[in-house]
Amino acid sequence: MSYEQHKVKLSNKYPAISDLYTKAQKRIPKVSWEYLASGTGGEDLIDRNRTAFQKIIFLPKFCKGDFDASTETILFGRKYNAPIGVAPVGLTGLMWPKTEHYLAASANRMKISYSLSTLAP
Repeated sequence: MSYEQHKVKLSNKYPAISDLYTKAQKRIPKVSWEYLASGTGGEDLIDRNRTAFQKIIFLPKFCKGDFDASTETILFGRKYNAPIGVAPVGLTGLMWPKTEHYLAASANRMKISYSLSTLAP
């Protein structure tokens, strides 16, 4: 199965992030899930982040002439396909063996940035 076929299959099986959330919660040990899904301190930053993201509204503009969009960006002199990347998550080995390897390989394949946690083995 090609990468594109696999991507379509996963998109059909997990059409929303909440579907992946539910599957992951069932699959990994409870202590690992609690670590991954929690915030720090009083955990109020989780709600503040969610509120901030809910305030963002995308207003698409269609049929406005020629449009040559690009999501490419340059960071530290290197070009990436998108202005997003894989953020460091400490202790990812709790979730799945060799997680750092899989995340780094995926980021490299997608040509996006990857940041390794200082807590990675």
